Amino acid sequence: MARKLARTNTGLVDALQQSRETRSPAGGDWGNIPVTVTAKNARIAHLDIGAIGPNPDQPRRRFDAADLESLRESIARHGLLEPIGVKPLPNGLYQLAYGERRLRAARALGHSTIACVCLDADVPADEITVIENLQRVDLDPFEEADAYARLAERRGYSYGELAALVGRSKSEIGRAMSLLKLPPRIRDEYAELRLPRSTLHAIAMIKDADERLRAWDRAKAGAAATEDEAAGAEAAPSSG
Repeated sequence: MARKLARTNTGLVDALQQSRETRSPAGGDWGNIPVTVTAKNARIAHLDIGAIGPNPDQPRRRFDAADLESLRESIARHGLLEPIGVKPLPNGLYQLAYGERRLRAARALGHSTIACVCLDADVPADEITVIENLQRVDLDPFEEADAYARLAERRGYSYGELAALVGRSKSEIGRAMSLLKLPPRIRDEYAELRLPRSTLHAIAMIKDADERLRAWDRAKAGAAATEDEAAGAEAAPSSG
């Protein structure tokens, strides 16, 4: 399996690199011209937005409304600077592989077409979705852990094979996966607090479930105190 994974990973990196290097012409507007560029493992084309379906393996679960609005405004002003990734389906339509926020923004702007990296049918969409999101630092720690867990369950990958796939060390994969042991309350509250990953990893190492929650509460209290101190420093009058 390791040799097969290595070949697959090369194809994924090639496809992602092509999408990184592909940009709109000067001015960011291709109009309605169906530009097509054939390349190794993928081709670049403008596709009908209505022909692109959702990605069932999307690891990102939360989409910030303010971020989406900012992206929409950016695309409206500068155009789409980076294509999304899709895979062809047997029915002639396409499945989104990566770039959901860009697709949502383009739809909100009423665009009828969008620039796409059309991946070969044999490129595993679930793997490339995880890699693309990690390269863009788009996943929070729990979304990352969930994505690894789905790949491990679906494809039987070991920590070493996951590490080779995403360019991380086995220990990093192990720390990421350890977050799956944390209780739901920590996951839910993290979405608002965004404490450091290192804090989550340290709490996940605690064996006792009740002590994990107590450690989390202490971390929250410490973060709140730090924020209060920072707010107080900003509000304090200058002595100069």
